[in-house]
Amino acid sequence: MRTRLVLWGKTAENERALIALLLDEHKGEIDVWKLPEGVVTDELEEALMEKWRKGEEVEFPQGYTPVKTKLSLSESILPEGIKPENEESENLLKRVQAEWNFLVLSTKMYDNYQSKLDELKDQVESLKEFSNDAWENLRSFWGKVQHQVRERTLFKDHADKLRTETDELFAKMKELRSQWHEKFKAKSRENYEALLSELKEIESRIEENKNLKKLFEELKQLQQKVRETEFTKGHRHRIWDKIDKAFKDIRRRRFGQEADDITPLQRLEKRYAGLLEAIERMQKSIAHERKNLEFEKRKINSADNQLEAQLRQAKISMIEERLHSKEAKLEDMLKTKTELEQRRERLIAREEERKRREEMARKKKEAEEAARKKIEEEVKRNKEKLSAAAEGEKAEAKEEESTEKTEASPQEKTAEEKTEEKAEAKEEQTEEKKDGEEDSLLDAIGNVLGESLTDVMDTAKAVASVVGDKISDKVEDIMEELSDLTSSKKEEEE
Repeated sequence: MRTRLVLWGKTAENERALIALLLDEHKGEIDVWKLPEGVVTDELEEALMEKWRKGEEVEFPQGYTPVKTKLSLSESILPEGIKPENEESENLLKRVQAEWNFLVLSTKMYDNYQSKLDELKDQVESLKEFSNDAWENLRSFWGKVQHQVRERTLFKDHADKLRTETDELFAKMKELRSQWHEKFKAKSRENYEALLSELKEIESRIEENKNLKKLFEELKQLQQKVRETEFTKGHRHRIWDKIDKAFKDIRRRRFGQEADDITPLQRLEKRYAGLLEAIERMQKSIAHERKNLEFEKRKINSADNQLEAQLRQAKISMIEERLHSKEAKLEDMLKTKTELEQRRERLIAREEERKRREEMARKKKEAEEAARKKIEEEVKRNKEKLSAAAEGEKAEAKEEESTEKTEASPQEKTAEEKTEEKAEAKEEQTEEKKDGEEDSLLDAIGNVLGESLTDVMDTAKAVASVVGDKISDKVEDIMEELSDLTSSKKEEEE
């Protein structure tokens, strides 16, 4: 968007003057030159209109300095006493004034983003290793810039400048992240080897089949270490699988082979039931301690001497300490109960999803098997029909031949009549066979297309077999007809 404007105006004395305006978009100020018509030559007017207005430098007449005005939405940007020469110039001035207001606000936004970007640049350049906070700050900043670009509140050249500088910072951050990732992988490898060494030592002791309960607790402690240690995804999965295998080995040795058949949900249900019993016992114990505490507080008021009062006070302190300890344990138990309930809900949802998928797979398999059997039966029936039709046609042909031989008379029919009768009979047989075969073929294909697409290959083979038989029969019919016609023609010629 241009920041320079040249137009003709009039002074308060109604004299023409050439007005040149230059906007400073960063400050929102305008430099205004007023050149009387008498000092404006054709060359100067052309230079201002064609060159200066487009950004080139032009020397103004000596003695004429610009007047500064503030850009405003409501008030004129021309100095007092000056107005546009005509309505067209006035409309141009209003349009440029609105555009310049938008330009100033957009530039102000760009300056704010540039200031924020400079801060991010200082932050990134001061980094010696990758910082996730700095990365997120940079991503958030660029997301805001992109939003303003989409809303078209930032000009393209401003957005391009911000993009170029932001890309440089992203490149720097990616380089630091790559270096950090290599260090992280090396550290993960060290952690993995260290915990794997501990796990192997526990596994060797499991093989001795001694102190399995103690080893189970050591595995739990090792499991907690894994949770608190930084790993890559691959290392964490591998060490976790090995620990899980060690847990199963201990359970199998302690409780037998059937322990492997217990699902995670069943194991959690058992633990949850035991926890509920422990909570109930703890609540009863706390109620008992509170009852004892109330009793001792009543008795201390009726003590016979100071020594008895001191003893009861000491006893009260002991009961209060036990009570506080049990209440803390109960609080931990209730937290564990909440965690187990949440895990229980997740496991139930996972188990239901697993059963649903298994049921869907079972139904799909049954449907595919039923479709396959139905297609096989249909194809078999159609083959039998086609075979029976072919046998029937052969039998009819033999019977016709035998009839022709036995029914010969002194007044024999002419060769032309014989040929016509034979052709008509053949045509009727062919049409009947064609109708029957086409109906059978269409039934087979309709049944096939209605079934599951999972047996497409079997279906294609079945249809191909039916179609192949049909084509073979048609070829035989055509050959017989050609043979009959040839023999008839020879008889006519004779």
